[in-house]
Amino acid sequence: MTITAGQQIPKYERANARALILCSGWAFRYRILPDGRRSIVRLVLPRQFVSADAAFSPSAASQADTPAKALTDIQLCSYSAQNLRDKCLATPPLMSLVLDLLIEEIRDAYDLAAALGRRSAHGRIAFLVVAAMKKLAPEGLVHGRRYPFPLRQQHIADAVGLTTVHVSRVLAQLRDSGLMTVADGAVTFHDLPGCDRAAARG
Repeated sequence: MTITAGQQIPKYERANARALILCSGWAFRYRILPDGRRSIVRLVLPRQFVSADAAFSPSAASQADTPAKALTDIQLCSYSAQNLRDKCLATPPLMSLVLDLLIEEIRDAYDLAAALGRRSAHGRIAFLVVAAMKKLAPEGLVHGRRYPFPLRQQHIADAVGLTTVHVSRVLAQLRDSGLMTVADGAVTFHDLPGCDRAAARG
């Protein structure tokens, strides 16, 4: 299934639940706060479930609470959730692989919560950029010190809980300090160890 940038990723009724895995491109899941603001709660990168809860949860409520949208043009692999669950029960190696993906998703959520709760604006943005790079590197999608980073400043702001003005200011400071440049749909690392330190500290 191919979905163009900016389009919602389909939701399915529980009786016809599908497990969607991202094959190429970037997507994100988000929540709309009571005041209308958007909070991006997870970036979805190649090889990851778009919505593991839709495939394995007895309730479809999470799909409605946390919808998904294509950030770039994307390609998805779609599987029957029931068939996937049956195959997992019948095939221990497949079950192990799926559990690893689910555990990784939980770990990512904890890391993001820690970054938002205890890091400075510089630390939050550096964490977001470096974490995405580390996810893409094993897939062969990082070339040298530059890799695609299609998030606009509004996406970054929605992902790290800042205003776009603050994001613009921090990105300029990260560039001027010789750490990284985020521009034109890509990030270039000038000092990767420095970026790691910025991502790790508060």
